[in-house]
Amino acid sequence: MRGLLVKDLRLLRNQKQFFLTVIMIAAVFMLAGQDLSFIVSYYSILAMFFAISTISYDEFNNGYATLFTMPITRKQYVMEKYLFALLLGGGVWAAAALLGAVIDAARDAEFVPVEWFASSAAVFAVMWTLMMVMIPINLKYGTEKSRSASLVLMFVVFAVIMMLAKFEPLTLAFQNAVARLEQLSGIGVLLFGAATLAAVTIISMAAGVRTMSKKQF
Repeated sequence: MRGLLVKDLRLLRNQKQFFLTVIMIAAVFMLAGQDLSFIVSYYSILAMFFAISTISYDEFNNGYATLFTMPITRKQYVMEKYLFALLLGGGVWAAAALLGAVIDAARDAEFVPVEWFASSAAVFAVMWTLMMVMIPINLKYGTEKSRSASLVLMFVVFAVIMMLAKFEPLTLAFQNAVARLEQLSGIGVLLFGAATLAAVTIISMAAGVRTMSKKQF
């Protein structure tokens, strides 16, 4: 797995010019007075897409056939993708959140650290959930087909949510659940969020390993 991480990190290094451009764009946003929470979201989502894009590099030109001549298992390959996603996505998110906090504190005398990091944590939760959905889809369908599959999935989820919203018992149950969450302390909300993300991650990993074990190339 260490070799796989080195491979993906070298892919990251080869994109240094692209990332310098991204940093310059973010700097322009900050100088223009753009909300810093947008910058955190911008960097986090960008890191997510780059982490997922390494799958396309691996499958390019029948790359899987060559890759699995190495002493690695399919499960190890999938686990490395999640680890790389955590290191890259989580690292970029943490750096952007800390930098944003420093800049916002310098700008605003009424800066509240708890509120800032709570909103940043929400950004991470959204980013990580999207990543946990996208990784198994990319492993199953490949980069090109996964775009269409993701759009179909989003449409289905939206349609289901709209249908369920019209079902009064479920609407009431959802409102009650939200009301209970609002009664929790900050630590309670944090623990609930961490448990939810952990469950999503476990389900995604299981799906990814199952998909890769059945893949033929």
